[in-house]
Amino acid sequence: MYNNIMKKSYGFTLTEILIAVAIAAVVIVPFLGFFMNSTKNVQSTKDYVTAIMFAKEAIEECRSYPFDWLDADSDLTKPPYSSYTGVTTKNFLEEDFANDDGDNDQFWHTKKVGGIEFTRDVDIQPIQGKTSDIDIMLKQVTVTVSFMSISSHQKVEYTAKACITRLKI
Repeated sequence: MYNNIMKKSYGFTLTEILIAVAIAAVVIVPFLGFFMNSTKNVQSTKDYVTAIMFAKEAIEECRSYPFDWLDADSDLTKPPYSSYTGVTTKNFLEEDFANDDGDNDQFWHTKKVGGIEFTRDVDIQPIQGKTSDIDIMLKQVTVTVSFMSISSHQKVEYTAKACITRLKI
């Protein structure tokens, strides 16, 4: 009778359970590393996309400004500009981006987002061009956004360039 009871038992032995756990661990552990690495990559990509957005924001702000107000190449305090602008002191867009006045406006130089400090530098340079009958005035806007990557612990920079034009016919 004792032998009949043992034959009807359908459980697993301790050895079978230990082997199953070891096989599962060998299969699952590499996937955990993969998921940890992908989490770092998602954070890194998010930070880089934020830098791209900040650079594009600065370029679009430059495009919305009057051409002569972008940098100190044109003296707005002298005719013909002062007659229709009413400007008595130079206040150019490039200077606004370089100065943090603490009012959290669109002309920031450093900004902290999600625990990461982004630094944005805007450089505006004139480019002179001329065709036979058209005087082309260009200004190249270069925006560099930098931040310290949390995942790689290295400084990351993103640079975007755009040309803004005014034609004189």
